[in-house]
This record gives sequence, C-alpha cells and structure tokens, in this order.
Amino acid sequence: DYENGWSYHFDFGWLFLAHATSDSVWVWKEGWGWLWSNSDLWVDDGSGYFFNELNSNWLYWSSVEKRIYDYEFKKWEEF
Repeated sequence: DYENGWSYHFDFGWLFLAHATSDSVWVWKEGWGWLWSNSDLWVDDGSGYFFNELNSNWLYWSSVEKRIYDYEFKKWEEF
C-alpha cells in the first residue's frame, strides 16, 4: 500500500483504494471502474464478489481460475 491510495495486489494488479472500513472497500481498477466488496462476500479460498458501479452488475473472482466472471455478459474475463 502507498500513502497516495494505490495498492498492488498479486492477483488483481494495481488498485486505487478510495474508501475502506473493517469489512468493506471501494476500489478503482483500470478498465473496470469503481468496484465495491464486503468481507461477507468472500470465502476462505480467496474467491468472492465485487459490485461493478459502472454497469450496476456483479462480478465473481475465482481464485482457482484466476479470472473474473461477469454476470452481465455471462462470460469469464481476465481481470
């Protein structure tokens, strides 16, 4: 994490952390826009859900697949 809000995640790449609490976070990712998530939406293996504000839809990150499922377009994509 950097003081300017940027953070590098091994799987997600560069993220801008705009607002985080103990259980939820808003992040910005290039190509995806603003994403929200909550700790209740994640499981122990590292898989979980993001809400994409740009498209008002849900995305599912698979820690096994190392990619994201876009429910709006019903397809797997690189994140």
